[in-house]
Amino acid sequence: MSQHDIIKQVLIKQELARRNLEYYMRYVFEFHYQRPLKINWHQGFISEIMMAAFAGELNRFSIQIAPSTGKTEETVRQGFSWALGQNPRKKYAYTTYGGDLSTMVSIQTRSIVESKPYMGLFSDTKLSKVKNKNDDWQTTLEGGMYATSTGGAMTGTHYDGIMMDDPLKAIDASSKAKHDEAYDFYTGTILTRIRDKEHGFIGLIMQRLDVNDQVAKIRDSEEGDDWEFFTLKALEPTTTYYNFGKFKYVRPAMEPLFEAHENLEQLHKMRRAMGETKFNTQYQQDPEPNESGYVQESWFSEIGEFDIPEQNLYIKIDPAMSTKQTADNRAIDVIGYSIDSSEIELKVMMDCWFGIWGLDEFVDYIIMAMMRYPSAVVLLESSGGGLLIRQQLNKEILRRNAVLKEQRKDRIQNHIITYTPSNKISKNQKISVGLIELETGRFKFRRGANGIDQMKKEYLRFDPNKESNRDDCIDAAHSGEEHCRPKRIGSVKKEQTIRSRHKKPSSGKWRF
Repeated sequence: MSQHDIIKQVLIKQELARRNLEYYMRYVFEFHYQRPLKINWHQGFISEIMMAAFAGELNRFSIQIAPSTGKTEETVRQGFSWALGQNPRKKYAYTTYGGDLSTMVSIQTRSIVESKPYMGLFSDTKLSKVKNKNDDWQTTLEGGMYATSTGGAMTGTHYDGIMMDDPLKAIDASSKAKHDEAYDFYTGTILTRIRDKEHGFIGLIMQRLDVNDQVAKIRDSEEGDDWEFFTLKALEPTTTYYNFGKFKYVRPAMEPLFEAHENLEQLHKMRRAMGETKFNTQYQQDPEPNESGYVQESWFSEIGEFDIPEQNLYIKIDPAMSTKQTADNRAIDVIGYSIDSSEIELKVMMDCWFGIWGLDEFVDYIIMAMMRYPSAVVLLESSGGGLLIRQQLNKEILRRNAVLKEQRKDRIQNHIITYTPSNKISKNQKISVGLIELETGRFKFRRGANGIDQMKKEYLRFDPNKESNRDDCIDAAHSGEEHCRPKRIGSVKKEQTIRSRHKKPSSGKWRF
């Protein structure tokens, strides 16, 4: 390669680095750190989030991610230095669990800003000689960075953005006092230190530690609706879609989050070494719930595939639609209903799918459930975006059926009921009524059913005296009961079989 070509490549890399945080990080690793960056898709996702925050388009956000995935590097060392290159008048603050750690990150960020490769990108951003402490330094235009520990002093100055990074050590995960202290620091100090209330940002990036950690406390607070929550699990059991800003990525099931750092075999070893509970908390960002004591594990009973009687099947959908790109879990439950000659009713949870899906992905999962259970009636609440889902679902059914017709395959003919839920009974009351069936063994799980572990988790942490936004699967399971009719079995089974042999041929009409 000629000298001219080398110079041309460097200029291209510089221009990309000025425009985009992800490419800036690659540039800093190559020319400042002088070592290769392990490139992975999640860097582009986090980059898009941080650029939106620096642009004033994302004011409150949290990223839950496994340890040792480069979160501090990208959001603070690279993020703050890149943002100061865009505007050297901005002021940013950084907090983490230890003072020594926060100071070290501050020093490392400053070293990037004063490096020659950085000056080749952002020549207008220069360090001040007047204020240049290890934990508090400025540019010549009075921008800069301040670093402190959780609970430390932040008085006297306001900031354009504040990043909270792992507010607690993992060793303090079980300390309620430490969790409360970290949250008090957020509400009593950090919230008051944002200069521009409309465009300034507060970000939280951490590994989950406990069901009552900083993420949980913020999510369940009055201002929780103002926050965007981004979750990056070490492993996802199903295909997962990531879509933010200009970034889009389809992650296959069981693809490691950062394979160059920890592959599937290494993650399984880590799971065995840490134990299921800690791995689920810190790597899967899914803290094990403290059992409420209301539902007992002994209530759960399973039934084999060949022991399930004839049923009327219903696909129950919890829309949980939101204008946010990160909303509550959306759930799809398939429940079978039957009743025997003794008038004893049995319900069987056949399958459950759940996830934080966009509208298109949500509709795809509903279609999948309908094709898997072609005789099932679909029950869709009209509230929470249900009507929008119905419109999109109808369009997708027409499109799919046209393709199926050409392929000479059975078309989608599930009957769909869109209903308005009663406002005379609360969600918790509705679930509580259904728990009688669970306790008495009249609500069983199909052995090997998809989503069975999630259902059990939600039941175990259910408390009728507390509101929760983490009960979507069991909420769907007990919704729309007024529209469900059990299949009669036993003494009437023979009669039904005879009738079925003489039923009139289908009209072939499609039902939506």
